[in-house]
Amino acid sequence: MRRETQVNLLFLIRRLCTIYSAATACVQQSRGLVAIRTTAFGCAACIADAISRVKAVDDPSPFSLHYSGECEGPTQAFGIEAGSFESLAANLPIYDPHYTSLRFQCLDYMRGISVHKDGSDRPTIFNFDLDLKPMKGDIELMNQLSIQLALVRPYPPTQKAMLAHASALISGVNGAVIEVLPEFGYYRDIIFHFKHSVSGKSATPPNTPENYTWKPSEATLHWTTKPTSDQDTTPVYHVTAFRAHHQDFVDPEAIKKSSKSAFRSFLSFFGKSSAERTKLSCADPTNIVNTCAEKFQTSK
Repeated sequence: MRRETQVNLLFLIRRLCTIYSAATACVQQSRGLVAIRTTAFGCAACIADAISRVKAVDDPSPFSLHYSGECEGPTQAFGIEAGSFESLAANLPIYDPHYTSLRFQCLDYMRGISVHKDGSDRPTIFNFDLDLKPMKGDIELMNQLSIQLALVRPYPPTQKAMLAHASALISGVNGAVIEVLPEFGYYRDIIFHFKHSVSGKSATPPNTPENYTWKPSEATLHWTTKPTSDQDTTPVYHVTAFRAHHQDFVDPEAIKKSSKSAFRSFLSFFGKSSAERTKLSCADPTNIVNTCAEKFQTSK
């Protein structure tokens, strides 16, 4: 595969994800639709991952070399994790055997690239469903690319400085990587579409007019960073689409808060105050569970 073919394929897959995201946002939402959408994005992520690992015959991409572990020096391969696609999406209804087979193949592929042959974990990148800050694998990959591309790295290399450096490069606030390696930006967007498809948050704003037709251009992801809070200046990704709607994730820590009993802890998973999840239909069973949970928690 030539470098131009590799970049063009990733561009086209990202374009397909954008079009598909806009198209599925125009129809009535249901659990079945979410199941199909997540599987489609999962397939796109796996194909894009395989393409990103190819070493071009004419001009190998530094990103592909580092990501696949074929770069010279003390480097190792990276991978992506299935995340919520393996846990939360396991309860989504998939009645078509073809989609069931595709979902299994995606999970099998992602499992294979996220662990070593001895069963130990491999560094993974783009874990947006766990944290909207660069994690260990992201920081390591950005550090390796910075060395090869002769980019200025923070000194002294403290954890906070390296995190801010990686966040700026991945988001494109510092365009030193994406301008030179556009395939990196395409792959990042594909994985974000995949991760957000089972995030529990709606991709479109709640006040969208009924029967509004979203355009693919409106589904384009726009990246920047912002401080975590007024007290914490650590930068986090701020991704918007669909009329500048924040593409947020359900906080994974929201369902891990301690409670007085195991029963209350179980009910807190379905409580409204724990995690705001998208209502997939009027028949969503969590509506009933929420009502029961409130009654159980108020009664003693």
